[in-house]
Amino acid sequence: MNGPHFRDYHLLLDDHGEHIFGVAHEVAERVRKIDGTTIRSIGEIDRLQRILANDVEYVTPAAMLGPTS
Repeated sequence: MNGPHFRDYHLLLDDHGEHIFGVAHEVAERVRKIDGTTIRSIGEIDRLQRILANDVEYVTPAAMLGPTS
């Protein structure tokens, strides 16, 4: 991502990432407490993901942050 709002977007996405990581960790701990199974590897994430990778060279900030339909 680049452009005049790079820093603002970067800080926003860092904040969101930290929040998501914290919530995911809490959920995983609760799942393990009830003897459930959590995701255990990058390979498992690859098999379970539903969002396709986007390997294009450049994506505008609006396209990166906007809805994908």
